[in-house]
Amino acid sequence: MMTEQDFNIWEGVYENWDLAPADDDVFASDIWVDKISRQALKIFESYHSPDELPLNTSIHENALPLASAMLSLNDLEPLRVLDFGGGMGTGYLYLKTSLCAQKLIEYHIVEGEAICQRGKELFSSHPNLYFHQTLPSLPDPVHIIHLGSSLQYIENWNGLIGSFTSLKPRYLILTDVLAGDIKSFVTIQKFHGKKIRTHFKNLKEFLSAVEQLGFHLIFKSNYYTTICGKIGPLPMQNFDKKYQLEHACQLILEWIG
Repeated sequence: MMTEQDFNIWEGVYENWDLAPADDDVFASDIWVDKISRQALKIFESYHSPDELPLNTSIHENALPLASAMLSLNDLEPLRVLDFGGGMGTGYLYLKTSLCAQKLIEYHIVEGEAICQRGKELFSSHPNLYFHQTLPSLPDPVHIIHLGSSLQYIENWNGLIGSFTSLKPRYLILTDVLAGDIKSFVTIQKFHGKKIRTHFKNLKEFLSAVEQLGFHLIFKSNYYTTICGKIGPLPMQNFDKKYQLEHACQLILEWIG
């Protein structure tokens, strides 16, 4: 019988994306969509509970609410956020709960078709939350573009970030980025019998590429990911030392053009 210690989250080292074997339908699968649905429903129910504060303590130091609170906006200007890979709206609820001022929030999520559909159903009473299957054209200004636990699953992550430059966001917030003082590589993440290609990046190389696109790093911190219900170092003992990342990171970059 396999124990938790025997199970490896990630396996294999590949020089590039195309060499890594994977199942391309994972993010549209019922298992993945149901997982995202359960997470969203739990937060949604907590948000609507009359005696709640726990939303603020369940975000594992996510910088999105704090950065939003620091923005100087007038009373009539909505806080406009684009959340790429934002699931079914948990980031929106974190903002609504965390911001003490009654700030207007216009929140846009880019996700797959099934998640967008369920998100629209769950949040039908929230007219300022929008779901898109492709990157939308948004009016100026776009204050924040956020990617949480999603960039590592994008083959052409550089091209994706480059596409954000047309929106000229004030801040780009990257949460749970698998990057650090390691050699860049691609591996396979195991998920209920499926294989998901995953980028691990050398942080200096990653930041150099992002800053060439017009973004300037203003904040970085460790980010401790929850894996198998536990928060702590990433379980990567099955990899050679040069590939072992102790923790993910969180980055805030300012658009300078």
